[in-house]
Amino acid sequence: MTTTLSRFLSYVLLLSICTLYSPNAHAIEYFSTEYGDVFVLPFSEYKQKDKRPVCGKLPRIIQHKVHHNAEGYDLTAEEYKQFAGDSAYLGLRGLDHWYGRDERKMVPLHEAFNPTPAFSSGAYDNYPILCGVNTPKKAVPSNNPVIAWNKGEKYCNGKFCSFTGGIYLNAIYNNDLALVKRLDGSLNARFRKKTGGMLTFAEDVTGKSQDMSLLPVLADTYIAEDGKGFAPSLQCYKDAVKKTITHTNPTYDVWDHRGMYDGVAGGEVSRYSYIIRPELMKLCDKVCDHLGGEGERSAVRSLGHVGASNTLKGVVEMVKRSPCESKDMLKFERNLETMTNQYFDSRENWLNQ
Repeated sequence: MTTTLSRFLSYVLLLSICTLYSPNAHAIEYFSTEYGDVFVLPFSEYKQKDKRPVCGKLPRIIQHKVHHNAEGYDLTAEEYKQFAGDSAYLGLRGLDHWYGRDERKMVPLHEAFNPTPAFSSGAYDNYPILCGVNTPKKAVPSNNPVIAWNKGEKYCNGKFCSFTGGIYLNAIYNNDLALVKRLDGSLNARFRKKTGGMLTFAEDVTGKSQDMSLLPVLADTYIAEDGKGFAPSLQCYKDAVKKTITHTNPTYDVWDHRGMYDGVAGGEVSRYSYIIRPELMKLCDKVCDHLGGEGERSAVRSLGHVGASNTLKGVVEMVKRSPCESKDMLKFERNLETMTNQYFDSRENWLNQ
């Protein structure tokens, strides 16, 4: 053990890199090691709570040496001097733990501050505080498109990859049905996990099961957003028409707690008007509704699936930034319609084909 620690310190404790000075006048001596980084700052700087750096956990082996009081495991005089210079005591991440130069071990607070004038007296301003550096861990990009989609990571390079949730949008553009189904599989799994027994019961009663896909909701959202960009000056809207879809909730009798008839409820009317280009009319006949897709979008968002929610945002971004006359958008539309029709034709077995 002693040999291992000595080897460690030959790489670690003697590697003082530089002295850094921040605009807030913090004098920090910084040590970089292969086991982690530490820095030392004077107690006078540590007292400035609103400006001082955040002291992180000390690297494991350094922490072991300064907290292990057995002979042969504590800091040597040379090691101590690298961190604390000539100071009698070294603070460890704050005021609660101290290491003594002469004792070569942890010491109680009253020893480090004996005699004990007020902290504001300046008597301890040069006491060094040893801290671990909080180094944020870099996220490792996923090498799986489904995982990347679930995490909201950018995965692909393509026409629509730059948009939020662009993995799904680009898969449609590339007519990559296999990838669309893989992404749908992730959403379907979340849907079944959320609905649980209710969905199983419904399938047992009706004898029908249905795999969930983002395609119909995405198609409805696309058509609704496309109509919002209507401008008579654009050639692609010259034959656009307005289509209003109306729905009336059924009425039902209401009885109070005494069993007395209380009248009729229900009958609410809701409607949504789409501005539709001719090439989108057949798709709209299948996916458009009286809420402009808002009901389905809310249902998807309630599942808490990051990829699906991001893709719904991304398609809105895409429509706003991409002209309806572009070849890329027309290709996306055609593939979206084809895939959505394929889903409706085989939604009971969509993910297993």
